[in-house]
Parts: sequence; structure tokens; C-alpha cells
Amino acid sequence: MAIIQTLVNWDTNILLSINSLHSPFWDNFMFLYSGRTIWIPLYLSLAVLLFRGYNYKIALLCIISCLLLVCFNDQLTSTFIRPFVGRLRPSNLENPISHLVHVVNDYRGGRYGFPSAHASNCWGVAFFLIYCLRSRTISLTMGLWATLTVYSRMYLGVHYFGDILVGTLLGLASAATLYYTLCWWKPDMMTQLRTPPVNEKRQLTWLPPTVYTAIVVILLVVSLIP
Repeated sequence: MAIIQTLVNWDTNILLSINSLHSPFWDNFMFLYSGRTIWIPLYLSLAVLLFRGYNYKIALLCIISCLLLVCFNDQLTSTFIRPFVGRLRPSNLENPISHLVHVVNDYRGGRYGFPSAHASNCWGVAFFLIYCLRSRTISLTMGLWATLTVYSRMYLGVHYFGDILVGTLLGLASAATLYYTLCWWKPDMMTQLRTPPVNEKRQLTWLPPTVYTAIVVILLVVSLIP
């Protein structure tokens, strides 16, 4: 019990340390960055990359796999694990530390937060695309996107570090399981997916990083507005 309490204390201290580093500018930025619809252009750029560089069947296989990962991880975390564990979000008013948490735009999330669905979803998709595309620029882009997303969840005070860590591990496990299953089921298609297009004009690996950077710049500019 002493070890568990020590881990809980560390978890709480990490959360409060990150959450305390707030300002009006970063409040705006992290709140917007944590949104879902803001990243639709990034998702579309990845779809364009896939359909432009690969056979449409391979592109569809990759996209459907990402959708399945999101659906699976979202249901696993939100529908099954959270009600069973019952760990209150730091920002939940029933949580004893809620008065210490800085809340942005009165956003407190749902009742329970363990594990983080944002972490499992973002890292699930990121790990899967890193496995499949084997592109340094795509890997860095997806890694940065997922890292800042889960950081924003702690900044907003809706998740502990432990929520994020377990969610990330679930994302990794589900992505690896799906990837190796597809390598067994569709080895030829997965081999093609791991191989960059021969025609350099079809290698649009610059597109998602460009779109990601543009979105972040827009968020930074918008966050300057009081």
C-alpha cells in the first residue's frame, strides 16, 4: 500500500507541476490543440499521401486500420476500463485535489479519466503509421502530434500522467497487434506499404508535416487573441 500511495503522490505531483505552468496564451493554445476537429486537415493530408503513393486497396487498408484502432481503443478505454477502475479526473469536482487544478474554459471532461482515450487513440494511430510508412518525416510529425496532444491533456488538468502512460501503452499494444496481424494476413500489401513509391513525385511525405506546421502556426496566432 505504501508503494501504491507513493506512485499516486508522484502522479499527482507531476500533474500539478504541468498544470501550474499556465498562462492565458498557453491556455488558449492547449485548449485548441486538444480539440479533435482541428486536426481534420492533417488526417486528409495523410489520406492524400496514401492514395497518391500507393494502390487504392493498400491506401484503404491503412485508413480502415487506423479507424479500427480509434474505435477499438476508444471503446476499450471509455466503455470498459474507466467504469471498472473508477479513477476520477483531476479536474472533477468530486476529486479532493480539484481545487488545486487550473481549469481552462470551464472544461473538466467526463467523470473518469483512467486511462486516457486521447493517448490510446493518438498513439495507436501514430505507432501504426510509423510501423507502416517507415518515413522519418512522417514518424517525427506523428510523434510530435501525439506527444503534444497528451501533454495538453495534463496541462488542461483532465488527466494524470498515469492515465497518459497507460493509454499510450494500450495504443502501442493495439497498433503492434494490428500491424503484425496484417503482416501475416496481407504480407504483400504490407510490404508495398513499407516501401516508398518509386516515382518521387508520388512521395508526398512532405505534405502531412507541412499541414501540421501550418495548423500549429495558426493555433499560435489565434492564441494571441485575448
